[in-house]
Amino acid sequence: MGIKEIEEVEWRELCERASKELDPHRLSELVDQLIEKLDARRQVLHRQNQNFAGDSDKDNK
Repeated sequence: MGIKEIEEVEWRELCERASKELDPHRLSELVDQLIEKLDARRQVLHRQNQNFAGDSDKDNK
């Protein structure tokens, strides 16, 4: 299993745990963790898109 698959499993597991959590404090902690995971993934995708766009700009010149 690659990094992408592991990260996806991690955030999906956090979602599953959050959906069943009854303690508001623990739920808040799980949601915070989930936000961190998704933000990190969004940043990676954003950088990849910027690199791809930069590469295609070079190809067009």
